Amino acid sequence: MKIKVEVNGLVYDSSNPKCKCILSNSQRKLYAFLLVLDGDMTRRYWGEYDHDAPEDS
Repeated sequence: MKIKVEVNGLVYDSSNPKCKCILSNSQRKLYAFLLVLDGDMTRRYWGEYDHDAPEDS
């Protein structure tokens, strides 16, 4: 399955090797680490993630 999301000029495309989404558990919390494209530049973001409320994560 291919996923492509664009928000505020930032692009995540699962078929692009420069984009990544890593989910990791630490201290009983789930965190998402993202590499997204901002034009030609790669940006890094992270934060808590909740499978039950992904839009709010």
